[in-house]
Amino acid sequence: LRYVVIDECHTYRGVFGSHLAALLRRLRRVCARYGSYPTFLFASATVRDPGAHATRLLGMPVAAVTEDGSPREAMTFAMWEPDLLGEGDGRRSATSEAADLLATLVSQRVQTVAFAKSRAGVEALATSARRTLMEVEPALGGAVAAYRGGYLPEERRELERSLRSGAIVGLAATNALELGIDISGLDAVLLAGWPGTRASLWQQAGRAGRTGTRSLAVYVAADDPLDTYVVHHPEVVFGQPVEATVLDPDNPHVLGPHLAAA
Repeated sequence: LRYVVIDECHTYRGVFGSHLAALLRRLRRVCARYGSYPTFLFASATVRDPGAHATRLLGMPVAAVTEDGSPREAMTFAMWEPDLLGEGDGRRSATSEAADLLATLVSQRVQTVAFAKSRAGVEALATSARRTLMEVEPALGGAVAAYRGGYLPEERRELERSLRSGAIVGLAATNALELGIDISGLDAVLLAGWPGTRASLWQQAGRAGRTGTRSLAVYVAADDPLDTYVVHHPEVVFGQPVEATVLDPDNPHVLGPHLAAA
């Protein structure tokens, strides 16, 4: 064993990350027993203090390589607040607003992924966008698909092929699309509601513009106090780094079962 690659290492945090830290220590111990000392490589586009995080995960010093050599052009990032429905009725839902934006972008042949926070939201977003497209350009009604966690590997590969070929122009997805699927060439990203962390926001927005072309990201605020605050205070997104990745490799509740397994 020469190399061990831990991709998307920012996802290994909390109790989950602490378990992985124990697994990596056990792997190193078994490797050493057989005279193998592999090189560990950690990868992430959205991790704060990557050297310290990887060192905590691995239990030995890790050198950070932080120069970004990815082929990225400029991204236009819009903060979008839906209109008020009427006095006392609140605002239009982020899902409905994102569905209209998705239909508009697809009609212009702009390949777009729209993120919603739940499987039900994804299906509603895709269905609404298809309905709108069928009214204005029926040929594009089948160019919108939905993606969520739980798909089989062959289903994910088929989705990737359809995106690359251009058969799918618009895709509604949960944050499961942050992992497990390889897509490039997208032109735009829509985010229906605050995704929970700045790291997730940049993971999702970063799905567009990976081939060195200009791209668009639109954060559509939901009708709740947090989203309203974010859309009116963009400095909380653009003026701060992503959140620190926290884990505790010495947590005794995590280490107990690993000791038994080792």
